[in-house]
Amino acid sequence: NIPQRHMVIDPRGEELKHWVDKIIKNGIAAADIEAIKYTTHILCCGFALSPSETVCIVQHEHSYEWQWAIDKILSSSINLIWHNGPYDQIVLEANGFKIKNYFWDTMVAQHVMQPEMPKTLAYITSVNTREPYYKDEVKSDEDTKSWTQKWWSISENREKVWRYNCKDTGCTFENFLIQEEELSNGPSGWTPTFQFKMSEIPVGVRISQAGMLRDEKRHRELKGALLYIWADFQSALNNLVGRTVNTNSSKQMCILLYDELGLKEKRKRDKNGKWVRTADENALVSLVGECKAQYDNRIQKAVKEKWLKALVVCKLTMKIRGVRKVLSSYVDIEISDDGRARGLVKITGAETGRWSMSKFFDNTGIPMQTVPRDPVELEDESVLDNIEGLLELEGALK
Repeated sequence: NIPQRHMVIDPRGEELKHWVDKIIKNGIAAADIEAIKYTTHILCCGFALSPSETVCIVQHEHSYEWQWAIDKILSSSINLIWHNGPYDQIVLEANGFKIKNYFWDTMVAQHVMQPEMPKTLAYITSVNTREPYYKDEVKSDEDTKSWTQKWWSISENREKVWRYNCKDTGCTFENFLIQEEELSNGPSGWTPTFQFKMSEIPVGVRISQAGMLRDEKRHRELKGALLYIWADFQSALNNLVGRTVNTNSSKQMCILLYDELGLKEKRKRDKNGKWVRTADENALVSLVGECKAQYDNRIQKAVKEKWLKALVVCKLTMKIRGVRKVLSSYVDIEISDDGRARGLVKITGAETGRWSMSKFFDNTGIPMQTVPRDPVELEDESVLDNIEGLLELEGALK
């Protein structure tokens, strides 16, 4: 009972015109693009007229007929079905296309009906259809769909991507048919919730595209202030232990905390399932509690000083890591060429219905919802007068 999908790959000329007209006349189609990762370079755009009839329109360099075909379909009144369509919409609009009728999103429907379950196309296809797993058919050296120009230049790989695109659209259409029936026959709240979530898509897309303009002057001052705070905490830690310590080095921190300070080891499983020593945030929080309890319960001065030192080391480590995290995740980031920091809104990102965010599709920007709200305060703001000197601290600290 393996689904048979008729795949029309790379139609051109009169054949392409025939399929464009047929897709539009069909009135509904599942759509999907394939693009080079982190770029707006579209490789192909696929459409499924039904679960069994799919077309992959391949982009060729300087191909005006490809541009014409995609634009004619997307700008028509045809009902378009997507899976995680906001990504496709953002990339398509970056290439000058507009989607007139964003009708259905199978990821949104899955999110509404089964918010606690996975929402990937691979998962819902495995549940709703008889299609064998195919997502690894286009795996590159790095990971699935991390295609590069070099990988794409191999003709065999291109053929794989085109067939993959056809399977994606065919499976998306098949999932839509099942979801449409389940949604209409399910609890009364499903349909209005789905409609509401669909209405959020254009809002999320526009927020993603707009981003936030970065004030470069304040950005430099913020970075300088954070480097100053980091240097202050780092100096205190180095003086306390008698050497320079890299708080982001798990090996160095485990030696300091467990071998030198004699604290109770904290362990966790590594990626291979082996129990190893750890100095991660959970371990430090636990150690702070233990050190505080020991310090409060001891009477002898020397013993209290020992636990106080351990407590201060743990707290300084957490402070330094916090500053470094803000610097690496929110300050020292690559932004768009127009000076704006963008993030990708995910309206299905959380079980509860709230939004989540990630970096923008091109791996720039920040997840704006997670930007720290705590102010960065300096006892003496005059240190910012020497902003160039503060920025030079970065090399010394790292």
